[in-house]
Amino acid sequence: MLIIRKSDIEKAITMSDAIKAIRRGFATFSKGRAIVPLRIPISIEKNTVLFMPGALTDEKKVGIKVVSVYPQNIESNLPLIHAAILLIDGEKGIPKALIEGGYVTAIRTGAAGGVAADLLARKDAEVAFVFGAGVQGRSQLEALCAVRNIKLAYVYDIDSTKAKIYETEMKEKLGIEVRFVKNYERFIPEADIIVTATPSREPFLKGELLKEGVHINAIGSHTTDMSELDTSVFKRASIIAVDSKEAVLKEAGEVINAIKASVIREKDLIEIGEIINDPSKSRKHEREITIFKTVGIAIEDVVVGELIYEKAKEKSVGIEIKDFF
Repeated sequence: MLIIRKSDIEKAITMSDAIKAIRRGFATFSKGRAIVPLRIPISIEKNTVLFMPGALTDEKKVGIKVVSVYPQNIESNLPLIHAAILLIDGEKGIPKALIEGGYVTAIRTGAAGGVAADLLARKDAEVAFVFGAGVQGRSQLEALCAVRNIKLAYVYDIDSTKAKIYETEMKEKLGIEVRFVKNYERFIPEADIIVTATPSREPFLKGELLKEGVHINAIGSHTTDMSELDTSVFKRASIIAVDSKEAVLKEAGEVINAIKASVIREKDLIEIGEIINDPSKSRKHEREITIFKTVGIAIEDVVVGELIYEKAKEKSVGIEIKDFF
């Protein structure tokens, strides 16, 4: 059993590595060569523990991520989310790795946004707007910079202190101009790519503010009572890509609301893996508005987890426990 910590993951893979793995994972999923049950939630008062299993059937690779979301942890200066990924040898059924899952979640979700932007955003996209200055806001911007020549990124967060720290840190990390803004509606029309990475329960991104040709990665909401995009955004979009139709129709509040309002239909959704497998289904012209809505599926954790495992062994990082069984 190989124990792989966050510090080991940082040594093992890059965002570009993760983007390649996620692209392959989405393609495999949409070909029907993966098993990804809907996540299993267990509620403990106001807290939630999620169990997310997945498998690549042809490759016989199996994994499960366990995620705990405890909102009151913030009051104790503890992380909101803790997670761990267990990888199992699909040939012999032997658990082979336990990986710190919080960082994997950040990098794989960022990579999913990177894959979507690479497929759907205009090739000349240079200006990004990120809603949410947390872990995912950072990961998403890093992924955008890996697939497009981003020169300027605006950031908005209801916590201005947090947004200012983001501004400084991401400017230094990525070497681009990053600006915190208070009046986000003024700057949205400048954005070529918009990322929403918030826990909002009220839609804040309005369709009338979007310029032609913008691409949106809607990352934050993952339950029926969460929503970042107004139904007017869906009304303007020509492509609404999702990670999993089944998962989004079950869990994505803004998509469910748009369908209930008869703004879109279930058949309007297309899996990002379908676009990877058939590029003709991607953007046709520069004026199109495109959306990628993800709630996160376990195949992302499996493909990135397997990559981390292989790279960790290759680079001799992690802690090997030989007498675990």
